[in-house]
Amino acid sequence: MIRLMTNISFRRIDRVTVEDNGFLHKLDQDYIRGLPTRIFLNLEGHKNSSPSYQVNRHERFTQTASRAERDGANIALISAALIHDIVDELAPEKHSEVAAEIIRFYISTKVTSILEKHYLFQMCYYAAKLGFKKIAEIPIATINFPLRLRNSIKKLGQMSFGPEQLTNELSHFEPIVREIFMRPPFDLAIILEHR
Repeated sequence: MIRLMTNISFRRIDRVTVEDNGFLHKLDQDYIRGLPTRIFLNLEGHKNSSPSYQVNRHERFTQTASRAERDGANIALISAALIHDIVDELAPEKHSEVAAEIIRFYISTKVTSILEKHYLFQMCYYAAKLGFKKIAEIPIATINFPLRLRNSIKKLGQMSFGPEQLTNELSHFEPIVREIFMRPPFDLAIILEHR
């Protein structure tokens, strides 16, 4: 008789069995497939954040993604634009790097770099006003990125602070995000695209 596993048998990692690994792998795959749903739940949860801004984070996410879509960006850049500040509340000074890690294995290294470095560009605009003179003295033009990449980074979230923006609803982006995160991770054809 075959026993259907409902939980693991080990209490120490050095006692894991082949059956445990198979069971956990299936659970992991199911959990990974649920990532887009968890991303959208997280994005929805930002409707009450940033009370001092003219728009909340949820609106900033959708404004930034809407702008990327209007500019003709591919679905990877649109998805990156949508999640660019998703972990700002948990990692305010490293949010761009953490957001990049969420999507890194599903998109090109170029788009990952845009997402990962957008915080540095934000600092170029407001560092002097915060007293961070060394960062403020770095001209944007000298940051070691090609001009096209610098322009993409500058657009990512820099203009999404006002309520007058043309913005799609969050649900508009769900098929795009699901397509990105349903890709097989680590696909070199995607990761190395447009290098």
